[in-house]
Amino acid sequence: MASTSSNEEISHDFPPFFKVYKDGRVERYAGMDDIAKPIATGLDPITRVQSQDVMVSSEAGVKPRIFVPEIHSPDQKLPLLVHYHPKVFLHFL
Repeated sequence: MASTSSNEEISHDFPPFFKVYKDGRVERYAGMDDIAKPIATGLDPITRVQSQDVMVSSEAGVKPRIFVPEIHSPDQKLPLLVHYHPKVFLHFL
């Protein structure tokens, strides 16, 4: 039985997304490149939802995406959903 070097020992494995090695490296699984590509704004022809990116703070890079569904009548109420995504992965040893 071959021993694995400490550089190749996996600390956490999150298939099919990524794995974290004990030395702190993070490696994505193959085929994940399509997920990392940004999605264009505009009108989605299937859902009929309009989206637009708005710059809040260029220094901090805060740029939320606003989604507005199709409105069928002027008195129609719209749902409001706020989602904060930090775009970080914390790994505690």
